[in-house]
Amino acid sequence: MKIYDMKVNHLTNPLGFRLTRTVFSWKVKDAAGKRQTQARIHIAADSAMTDVLADTGWDAEADSLGYPVEFSLRPVTRYYCRYSIQTERQRPSEQMKTGR
Repeated sequence: MKIYDMKVNHLTNPLGFRLTRTVFSWKVKDAAGKRQTQARIHIAADSAMTDVLADTGWDAEADSLGYPVEFSLRPVTRYYCRYSIQTERQRPSEQMKTGR
């Protein structure tokens, strides 16, 4: 499974934008299953994903077209996101995204 076209507020790299609300979206290809059963998003302050600032937990209600995540953004700060997706026939797959 490949997770691609990951966006925040419909922006590929939202660096330099003032965002008051964060809505994540993504697309999946080459998945063994036909539908997503759950998703999880981690937001961290570092690329190693050790300083995790937010974790949605596995959510069966997560919608790949628009999934709001409650998270307070700080100005002039780079964030790193990890998207994890699971289908009815496949274990979780992860993809990392750099951006704000």
